[in-house]
Amino acid sequence: SFPRLEMVDIHTAPGYEEALDLIQIRAFAGAPNLKEIRLREMENSHILLGRMDLPIEQLTALQIDVSSAQEVQYFDILSRCAKLTSLDMCMSCIYWDAIISDGTQIALPSLQSLSLSCHPNSSLVRCITAPLVTDLRMTFRGNQDIRIHARDLVQFQHRSSTTLTSLT
Repeated sequence: SFPRLEMVDIHTAPGYEEALDLIQIRAFAGAPNLKEIRLREMENSHILLGRMDLPIEQLTALQIDVSSAQEVQYFDILSRCAKLTSLDMCMSCIYWDAIISDGTQIALPSLQSLSLSCHPNSSLVRCITAPLVTDLRMTFRGNQDIRIHARDLVQFQHRSSTTLTSLT
C-alpha cells in the first residue's frame, strides 16, 4: 500500500512478461493519491497494466511511450480514464484503424492537453472526443498524406466542440 504515492514511472527490460504471467501485483491498489503513470521503453505494457491492478480510473495524467502494443487493450484503458487532464502517447507501431473503423469513440471529458505521436497510417485523434482540450500536439512518423490528418483534426474539433489555444 502506498497511501501518499502520486506518480509511478515504469521502465522495463525485455522478458519481464514471463515473470508477470506468474504474479498479480496488488501494491498499487492501495494508492488513493496516484494521479500520474508513465510507461516507457516497454513492449506489451498493456500486460503490465493489467497485472499491476493500477487505479486507472483516478488518473489525471498518462504518458505511454512504447514501440509495440496491443491497441485494443489501450483502447479499453483509455475508455476508463474519464478524469485524465493530460494524455501523451507515443506509439509508433499501433494501427488504431482496426478498432476505429467501427466508429467506437473514447470520451475524455476532462482532458485539456493531448499529445499524440503515432504510426503515419493511423490517427488516434480520429476516435477521441475531448471537449476541454486546449493544447493539441500531433506528430506522425514516416510517409503520410497530410490531408488525411487534417481531416481527422477537423472531425476531432467538430466532435469535441473545443477551442484550441495551441496546435502543434
